[in-house]
Amino acid sequence: MDQSVRNQLRSLLSNLSKEDLKEVNKIIKAIYTNLQREQVNCFSVGDNVDFKAPDGRLIIGSVVRLNEKTVSVRSANGLHWRVSPGFLSKVS
Repeated sequence: MDQSVRNQLRSLLSNLSKEDLKEVNKIIKAIYTNLQREQVNCFSVGDNVDFKAPDGRLIIGSVVRLNEKTVSVRSANGLHWRVSPGFLSKVS
């Protein structure tokens, strides 16, 4: 999103009432949830994946469960991770 669009959006939102802002927030949350579900659906149980852990290590594992907004991964050393699908990459 470029700066011009951000400024227009900011201007529009600054004129809304508290109730209108709550409604906009509900809409944004619904859209975000749908995007996460679409990302989760790109994976299947058994897929081999990798991701970077919070400490920067590369974790390799396999998908063991698809949750509503996250993917459960069992790493090679047996640890279980719940990972946002946006952080996962499929590996062969």
